[in-house]
Amino acid sequence: MLFSNGGLSIPPETIQDATYAVAPTPTFTIVSNPGSLTVTKGSVGNTTITATSLNGFTGNITFSLSVNSTARHLPTFSVTPAMVGLTYGGSSMALFNVSAKNNSDRTEYYVTITASGGGISDVLEITVYVII
Repeated sequence: MLFSNGGLSIPPETIQDATYAVAPTPTFTIVSNPGSLTVTKGSVGNTTITATSLNGFTGNITFSLSVNSTARHLPTFSVTPAMVGLTYGGSSMALFNVSAKNNSDRTEYYVTITASGGGISDVLEITVYVII
């Protein structure tokens, strides 16, 4: 019997070794600067929210918010723009706005901002203090 090397002996084997690494999942993160706001009644305030692409995330993210408060007269809260686009390794900014009316209750408001896109979400909490 002849083997593939044309001889009567078994051809030598070559063992190859490989290492595989799983690529990290593309995602993003959001942060605010500053992380809290103090607003007087009848005035407005804002803080910058920065969304940053991590591990190659590319796409649009949408902001939504909820307020944890038992106050009867809340300020108006919003994020502008409500949607931003992220490119590979890039970042985008939005403004978190607070408009405290003259009748807004003087208290602390805990605002949770959720950014969602591409099946991924990140959450940020901002404390708003309405004074005087």
